[in-house]
Amino acid sequence: MPVSDHEQESQDSQSKSIHNDGKGIQLSVSFIGLLPPPKAGEKRRANAKPPVTTKVVYIHENSSFIQGLVKILWQSLQRKDLCQGGLDRHGNLREKTAAMFSLEYTIPRTQLKDIAMVSEDDWETFLEEAGKKPSAQVKLTIKEKLTPEAEAALKERAEESEDEDDGNSKSKKKKKKHVPTEEEINQDAIIKRLTEIHMCEDRKCTFAGPCWVDAENTAHIHLTHLHLRTWAAAIVRHLKSLTVFRLLT
Repeated sequence: MPVSDHEQESQDSQSKSIHNDGKGIQLSVSFIGLLPPPKAGEKRRANAKPPVTTKVVYIHENSSFIQGLVKILWQSLQRKDLCQGGLDRHGNLREKTAAMFSLEYTIPRTQLKDIAMVSEDDWETFLEEAGKKPSAQVKLTIKEKLTPEAEAALKERAEESEDEDDGNSKSKKKKKKHVPTEEEINQDAIIKRLTEIHMCEDRKCTFAGPCWVDAENTAHIHLTHLHLRTWAAAIVRHLKSLTVFRLLT
């Protein structure tokens, strides 16, 4: 949306504005950008908010639509990439331009709120109505749009992310159950047998389950699962002779 030589000459030769000490009509610009694309394999948060840039821009009341857009988008917001397409022969935003952003203005303390602006006629009405206010101050909201190409790319990335999630879920479901080793099987058999051998039958014993009875003072030592597991592991590792197994079977 470059300014032609004729438009630039017209802009340079504009007389001093009658508003705001010659600065022009004051625009409080709010530029609502696009959400940054999510990283590969990540999903966008549901409550994510788009970035907002605010600027104060002064526009001469005799500026054309193209001159105003260039000053706002290109010079103030540094978004030269949005200055494409321009206007058609009827003074309307071209389809390519309208697909990239939308314009709405609000004049405080009037019924003019969130009024769409898509043509040179809309722009002239906007400046005229703004000039009627003593303060010559208006609010302009620019919303960046997701182009069809960018939308398709995001959709493709989202589908890839979903496929990856499905793949991870399936791999988790297919995860094999733990298969006990031969040593673990032997330990479990020994623990079972040790529990049977040392199951306490003394009614006066305060413990429930197997006990080791001290031969000297007949004190009862409760055999916990950790005791039995440690005992069984020692038997399997260090006492693998058939004699030991026969004694336990």
